[in-house]
Amino acid sequence: MGQEYSQAVRGKAKELYTADGLTYEAVAEALAEMFPSPTPSLSQIKRWAKTEGWRSRKDKLRQDAMELEEGSIEAKKLLLDQCLSKLKAIREGDHIDSQTLFGMVRVVNVVSPKKKDTTDDIRPPDIDRPALFLEDLQFIANILKELDPEGLKVLARSFDLIVARFKAEHAEAT
Repeated sequence: MGQEYSQAVRGKAKELYTADGLTYEAVAEALAEMFPSPTPSLSQIKRWAKTEGWRSRKDKLRQDAMELEEGSIEAKKLLLDQCLSKLKAIREGDHIDSQTLFGMVRVVNVVSPKKKDTTDDIRPPDIDRPALFLEDLQFIANILKELDPEGLKVLARSFDLIVARFKAEHAEAT
C-alpha cells in the first residue's frame, strides 16, 4: 500500500470507528467496500486503534455528544421559561412589542417544531377527470360563442369525436 493510500484508509477507519460508532468488524467490511484492494485486515485495524487511542477518542466523542444534548435541552428550557414569563406578563396586562412577540414565536418553533408530513403519507387528490374535461370544454364553448360563433359550430360538429378521443386517452392513462 502506498503511503497516501494507507493514510486515507487509516483515517477513514478511524472516522468509522470513533465518529460513526462502527465495530472493528464493520469498519473492515466498510473499508473493503470503499477502497480497492488491498484493504487492511481486522488485526491491522485493531493495531491502529490501540496505538492511536481510538477507544478513548470514541468515548470522548460520545461524552461530548451527551453534554451537547444536555446543554441543548437546558438552553431550550431556559428559552421556554422566558417565553412563559412573557406570556404571564401579557395576561397581567403588560404590552410587548412586535419584535419580542416574533422572538417568542421563533423560540416555540425551534424548541418544538411541527413534524413535517412525509411524501409517503400524502396522497394526491382524487381528480374527476371527466368532470374536469367537461368544465374545460364548456369554458372553451363559451369563449367561442363570444369570439367566433362559427368556431362554436365546428366544435359542436366535432364534439362526439373529441369526447371519444378523450375517453380513449383517459382509459390508457389509468
